[in-house]
Amino acid sequence: MPSAAARAHTLQSAERALAILRTVCLPGRRMRLADVSALTGLDKSTTHRILSTLMAEGIIRRDAETGGYAPDLRAWLHFMPSAAPGVALVAGIQKALDLLAEATGMTAWVVLPVPGGRETQAALWSVPTTAFHYDPVNAPESVPYHASSSGKCLLADMPPEELRRYLEQPLERLTKRTITSRAKLRKELARIREQGYALHAGEITPLVGSVGVLLRAPAGPVLGGLALGISGLEVAEKVSVVLPHLREAQQSIYHLLSYDAWMELVLANRSPAPLLPSLWDIPAPGFGDGPVLMVRTVSRMVRLIATLLRRPEGVSVRSLARERELDKTTTWRLLHTLVAGGVVWQDAPEERFRISPAYWLRHRGIMRAAISLTHVVARVLRDLASNTGATALLVVPDRDMRHAVICHFALPQTPMCFHPEHAPFPPLHTTSAGKVYLAAQSKLAIGNYMRGGLPALTGRSITTREGLLRELDEIRKAGYALDREEWASGVGGCAALVTDVAGNAVASLSVSPAISALNPENVKRWVPLIREAAQALSPLLVGNWRARLGAEQ
Repeated sequence: MPSAAARAHTLQSAERALAILRTVCLPGRRMRLADVSALTGLDKSTTHRILSTLMAEGIIRRDAETGGYAPDLRAWLHFMPSAAPGVALVAGIQKALDLLAEATGMTAWVVLPVPGGRETQAALWSVPTTAFHYDPVNAPESVPYHASSSGKCLLADMPPEELRRYLEQPLERLTKRTITSRAKLRKELARIREQGYALHAGEITPLVGSVGVLLRAPAGPVLGGLALGISGLEVAEKVSVVLPHLREAQQSIYHLLSYDAWMELVLANRSPAPLLPSLWDIPAPGFGDGPVLMVRTVSRMVRLIATLLRRPEGVSVRSLARERELDKTTTWRLLHTLVAGGVVWQDAPEERFRISPAYWLRHRGIMRAAISLTHVVARVLRDLASNTGATALLVVPDRDMRHAVICHFALPQTPMCFHPEHAPFPPLHTTSAGKVYLAAQSKLAIGNYMRGGLPALTGRSITTREGLLRELDEIRKAGYALDREEWASGVGGCAALVTDVAGNAVASLSVSPAISALNPENVKRWVPLIREAAQALSPLLVGNWRARLGAEQ
């Protein structure tokens, strides 16, 4: 709950976009426009504009059959390499919880505040190996701050203005023990500040209590709370026994939240592959132009998040503004909105902004799946490069479906090979990967693409409407695409389509050999290898894979 002063520096459109993203990404749900509008409290017109912007930015997609919105796989294919440090951070916190649960014989959990709300949610937990224990899975999904021990710690740490705003609204009663008196709660918060921990006894559900402490980073930002579940009738009696173990776990997590510890994880999990340009590095033509009325602030926010995900060491306001070609004031306000939304942290000593640990905790299921997918993609590309003797590429279209963007690649063990990190963003019609993707699109989509013109990168690029349509027909019949120096001189290409399990086009898999090696004999040998590699990826690329991870959230 950001203060009034903090809210003055936030941007309303960005706040609304974050609320819509949280709604669309709810596990197990595929939201339609009316659902998103109802759950966020925004009118349908505003919701539609923001959803359209997020779609144009490649963050979410809309299912043509159901009309439901879901995260776009193209974005996750790009963010996969950035997930490793976050997964390692979550694993470190999980280990601290496991040790705490083992030492006390009680359930240990971390709670995070719900962005913009008055509740907390359990984000990560560990249960003891005892027959009778508290199970967060069957607990309420969210709990008001004033009803739980960790929530009370958050209230006790709030600046006076924020606390006053919280107390202005009625205090919800969950059981007869829940504190609903403002005066009594203020007295309780004063005691928490003095003793450094909080209790609750049967205030959420009968006969269940907890002892909780605050989780804060060394540089200052508050993450949430750490708590131990205790029988509601035994809270006061057991505090002296369990509190030392709770403090020890608090200190372990405190260290993990430090910038130095984070950088150790970043360096230990840094990808050996070069950082390729991403979907969001391609300048988008004027905001608000064309058939989609885009919300400029939302687009800028998406690109800031993309930059921060790809720069885990953190970035200063000045560097972000320069990198994204924004003025410092706009960049600062966007960052403050992301801080208020629980997406970004600012490390005060370094004056750098980075993705918040809360983000990694909230998306731990997705991050684990992303890491698994990264390993599979890397192995498939390495095998393909080894078997063909050519550079293997996983390619997706950009936001506007105009350019081919390389997500991942593997180099063959040959002294001369194509290095994609030094290549430009090619138009789809100039590469085998782009052409095989275009061939899978509707006539309307292909017509829209051709209306944008067919620029040439080399003298061999296709530049006529008739030539491209003829080429796409041949690709559909053959099931693969070729390019012969249409993208870069001396480089050829052979590609097949990558689909998700529903058969939707997601990406392209291609090899880029020297043009002299692109002969009929090699093509005949390579095509089955590329198709086999594409089929190996397809089962992992579930169109609504984000939603199917609900059990892990």
